[in-house]
Amino acid sequence: MRESAASGVAWVFAVIFAYITNRIFVFESRVRHAGGLFREFGAFIFARIFSGAVTVAAMAVFVEHMGFNDILILTACQIFVVIFNYIASKWIIFKK
Repeated sequence: MRESAASGVAWVFAVIFAYITNRIFVFESRVRHAGGLFREFGAFIFARIFSGAVTVAAMAVFVEHMGFNDILILTACQIFVVIFNYIASKWIIFKK
């Protein structure tokens, strides 16, 4: 399997695992009906795609076009991703 395809498959499994563990252990979601589960999962995936797109865009702009240090920008992006995903999960996706 090519590296990009393997990375995509790994991302899908990582997001599914993160959804399940966040739903059960972190935010203790009580949603049980199919519509609610679909809304939660869809919002969770959208948040992960959005934060991933922000990371890719920031790396392109700050590293490739402006010449900033790649480790510094990637670290800043990962801090943003963790904070954004937690806030999105707590206040939007798994809200009580």
